[in-house]
Amino acid sequence: FGAPFLFLRYQFDRAATLSLAYYPLRHGLIRLTYQVSPRLTFLAGLESRGEEYYLAGRPDEDESLFYYEFRGLAGLTLQLGPRASLDLSAGWAFDRFYFEEEKYDDRDKNRLEVGNGPYGAVRIYFRF
Repeated sequence: FGAPFLFLRYQFDRAATLSLAYYPLRHGLIRLTYQVSPRLTFLAGLESRGEEYYLAGRPDEDESLFYYEFRGLAGLTLQLGPRASLDLSAGWAFDRFYFEEEKYDDRDKNRLEVGNGPYGAVRIYFRF
């Protein structure tokens, strides 16, 4: 626990773990993992994501472009070696939208809705 972040982890047994995370103001995740073997872990969860961009040449210096979405996901992590892993995940992204204004409270102005849909991700991690 740390301000302003919150991360809780509960390990049911050696294989199953529940993780909860909150990053202010509108980012969070709930994830359940199950370690099948030392090299293979399955996961499922729900996360809320957001991004903010400052646009070049914007007339109002306080305005930004925002993007928010929720994701339901499932996937697996494969340890490739002591310092590398491969993550594969897929799921459904929903409640997605963009808007351009000063803060999240302005999300109904200049809003662009993005339809719900599937997504997939492949990530390779290296630790040094």
